[in-house]
Amino acid sequence: VGLMLAFFATILNFSMFAVAAPQIRIEYSLAADTTSWLSIIFTIPYILLMPFYGRLGDLLGKRRILLAGSLVYIVGSAVCFVAGGFVALIVGRIVQGIGAAAVNPLCLSIISERVSAERRGKAIGTWSTSGPFTGMFGPILGGALVESFGWRSIFAPTVLMTFLSLFFILRLVP
Repeated sequence: VGLMLAFFATILNFSMFAVAAPQIRIEYSLAADTTSWLSIIFTIPYILLMPFYGRLGDLLGKRRILLAGSLVYIVGSAVCFVAGGFVALIVGRIVQGIGAAAVNPLCLSIISERVSAERRGKAIGTWSTSGPFTGMFGPILGGALVESFGWRSIFAPTVLMTFLSLFFILRLVP
């Protein structure tokens, strides 16, 4: 559950952010191409740092590095939430991407290490289904949040889920 929540939180944020981008563009008077950098700037460290986190997890402990990455992700989300300008939002998105990069490789390696061979396929399959489900659910939730509370509100569910994942990982993952 903790590993699924961590994955769920990163995918949820990405899918809700796409819905919030037009409001961010209006608030900061941005051109469309400039606004697109808010998604790209998250994705670059997210993709580039995955192998690094995998290796770091091998060296220092997968659970420890996953927890650290999740905390970095929460900090980035908080920066985005309070961003007073475009540059602060860019910084927050970079920090989010840096933290989120820990989730995929470390969750999969923890499942591969800790689940018996006969149950591993089911465990990885169950974990993996949270991504597509979230991709469908995220824009609906994001739209409701943006419409009701503004674009900053999209960061609240991801922070909450990440905190819940930290709780479950600390309690249940050896």
